[in-house]
Amino acid sequence: SSIVHRILQSHPMIAELDIYDGQGKWLFGMERTPGSVPAQAREDQLMSYIQDTVRQFGRFQGNILRVGGYPAVELFLPIRRQQDRQVAGYLRAIVSLLALSESLADIKIGKSSELFIVDTKGRLIAHSGYKKIFAADSKVALDPVLVERAGKMSSAYQVWTGRLDLLDKRDVIAGLYLLDDQPWVAGSLQERWEAFVVMVEMRQKLVEVFLVVIIVVVLASFLFAGRIIQPVRSLTRAVRQVVAADFARPPTEPLPKPNNEIGELSRAFETMTKVLANRTQELFRVQDELKLFNTELEARVEARTKELRATQDEMIKQERLAAIGQMASVVGHELRNPLSVINNSIYVIKTRLSAGDAAAASPGAPPVPAPGAPVASKPDGAERASGIDPKVIRHVVIIEGELQIANQIISEILTFARTREIQLRDMELHGFLEEVVGRLQLPEKVVIAKRYAAGPIPIRADPDELRQVVRNLISNAFDAMPNGGGVTVSTSINKNYAVMTIADTGMGIAPEVVAKIFTPFFTTKSK
Repeated sequence: SSIVHRILQSHPMIAELDIYDGQGKWLFGMERTPGSVPAQAREDQLMSYIQDTVRQFGRFQGNILRVGGYPAVELFLPIRRQQDRQVAGYLRAIVSLLALSESLADIKIGKSSELFIVDTKGRLIAHSGYKKIFAADSKVALDPVLVERAGKMSSAYQVWTGRLDLLDKRDVIAGLYLLDDQPWVAGSLQERWEAFVVMVEMRQKLVEVFLVVIIVVVLASFLFAGRIIQPVRSLTRAVRQVVAADFARPPTEPLPKPNNEIGELSRAFETMTKVLANRTQELFRVQDELKLFNTELEARVEARTKELRATQDEMIKQERLAAIGQMASVVGHELRNPLSVINNSIYVIKTRLSAGDAAAASPGAPPVPAPGAPVASKPDGAERASGIDPKVIRHVVIIEGELQIANQIISEILTFARTREIQLRDMELHGFLEEVVGRLQLPEKVVIAKRYAAGPIPIRADPDELRQVVRNLISNAFDAMPNGGGVTVSTSINKNYAVMTIADTGMGIAPEVVAKIFTPFFTTKSK
């Protein structure tokens, strides 16, 4: 009871408080002024639809009552437990609406104007005139024409304005509005003559205000035109300079910087042009670098394309050489058969020639030469004495020489066509070179100089292939010095590798021939 009493004392607008339990049964109540609220307005048991509405929406607005001669509204609120927020009871409060009338009375529109709030049943809830509030019948307080018009308001017809002829002979302009959250209609009315007077006065005031505004704007335009137009023109010239320079340089003309929005705009524009110039120069630099990179990339692509074409040509050459090698192998084997026949025939011819010589010579004549051996030449008198034409013997010798050359060529072709697996062996380089060089037959006026590194050089190589390389290099050196010269064979060690160098004092290799020195069967020799 002390809590209810404290609430009534702190809120003068509350006329009565009643507390109900969770089933809607009345438990306790207290009035601000005893007897001011009709006893029949209090219910001992709340109806179920009131309880359901309060649970669902958190409040319920009940009837409009008369408390002490003025209207009041009945409100129902839930009482919830703190731990689970469940509804444990209900609070009924009778709230006075007199303060609403006081608020309407403070609004002054005109001498004949009235502000009011009624419910949809035409009962007066608040009015700007206190006398109408304390009328015994609230419906009598308002003109029946106005009450009828307010009763027709609905959610589909929420606003209405127009002219009404009231029963008290007044010609008024009225406006009605149906509130969104309450079943109440707020309205205002004013007699037509006063409304027209107000409209005329308002129109005159609007005209006066409009003229004053025009004058002030014109004067302000003349006063501030120079201060505004001049900076704007400077900004315009600066923009044109920046555009003409392709945004690469800031404007050269100093911009005005007054302490206003124009000054802030000038400072912002100046900062923007500097940043834009830096970005533009950076963009130009990047473009130049990109052009340079594109040029380098094109050069690299062209170089790689040349390398690819060279590799492709080399692969095609290798394929052709492989095909030629296969064909050469077959042709070499096939050519050796007729060459063997020719060699045997030469042997038979030589045998017959030797037999003829033996018959004509003394018992101490030389034996018959073996196949392929050269036939010794005889003095012209001896050949004539034996009865053999010397031209025959000379042609036999020529045939034997050409057979040897043909066999050598076929051996080289078969060596090129044969794919031999490298057989690596441990060997000493200096001893190997001594063996190879010692078996060579030196031409006249040719000297071989040896400049070996100190100490033995152990290597791992294929002796047959390396021997062929050394022979070919030294033989080519001999051929390059027809008038004599010197050949130098030297060795050295470079890190983990042995280096062998063979140099001569001949005419050297022509530049156009260097690229072809590893081409199979290529030679500059006439034979």
